[in-house]
Amino acid sequence: MWLALPTADSATRRRFSNAAAIYLNDAFGEGFKESLVEACLQQLRPLQTASEYSTSIVALSRVRRARQAVELLEEMKQRELAPNLYCYSAAISACGKSGQWRRALALLRELRDERAIELNAVVWNAAISACEKAGELKSALKLLGEMEASGVEPDFVSYSTAISA
Repeated sequence: MWLALPTADSATRRRFSNAAAIYLNDAFGEGFKESLVEACLQQLRPLQTASEYSTSIVALSRVRRARQAVELLEEMKQRELAPNLYCYSAAISACGKSGQWRRALALLRELRDERAIELNAVVWNAAISACEKAGELKSALKLLGEMEASGVEPDFVSYSTAISA
């Protein structure tokens, strides 16, 4: 059972937040339940660190809550906590799992336009997978070409996911 710590000092909050994050990460392997995610996310609120945001975005991706994952990504930027590639990959994945392939591609474009983070195969594969889930073969193949042109070498996952679209 989770207990709220409304008046905890920062050190206690940090330890408690770390425990909630560890619990979320452990839950990834065991049929991730939406109710457990919600309970853990409530304990992390208000989110304060990039790590707490990252953990929350990944958890939301696992339970297909694209809108909330993208909202947290935007909130991170507003608070000047630079989202890393892991945050973007998870948000793109959440969009793909929720059938929002266009939103997934918009996030990829945004990330490419920022040029502050070097893209890797994981983020490209998340976007290709979003197209694959929507049956968007043309878009998946276009992304594969853009991936190669950007200097990121497609891997087995890239090719098999694009072909599956």
